[in-house]
Amino acid sequence: MPAPILIGFDGSPSARQAIERAAHVLGPRPATVVFVWDPVAPGPAGDPFGLVSPMYDPSQIEGVNQTIRTNADAIAAQGAALAREAGLDAQPKTAEMRGSIWSTILETAEETGAELVVVGARGHSKVRSLLLGSVSNGVVHHAALPVLVLPARGADKNDD
Repeated sequence: MPAPILIGFDGSPSARQAIERAAHVLGPRPATVVFVWDPVAPGPAGDPFGLVSPMYDPSQIEGVNQTIRTNADAIAAQGAALAREAGLDAQPKTAEMRGSIWSTILETAEETGAELVVVGARGHSKVRSLLLGSVSNGVVHHAALPVLVLPARGADKNDD
């Protein structure tokens, strides 16, 4: 059986293209499609002198994070369905962001036993990638396993 892969998916057109192109290039194989979600952190619990009550109720934050997680599950499921349509034996996975998106993708690849990471690239200019950071750039430069970066085609490409 071919080696399992991990595909980073954010729901964008470039991520959709990456799934389709990866399936075409790599052929049928097991795949995990991961969506990384960023939880809401609690605000300050109050001032150091105890004069102000907490800004947010912990149950409100928990509710917001549950809503975010539910949306993340739906996006991951959408990506896995797309991957299955393209010929991969895909399962969805959500991962709570730990540090950065790229580091969470790499940790998830290790956790799932992936032997290759696939990510899309939106085609930002070099300057914009330097200023904003780049998930694909982070994955490539920090990975201890092979990475396949599939650039965007068409309307999603942004050559600033």
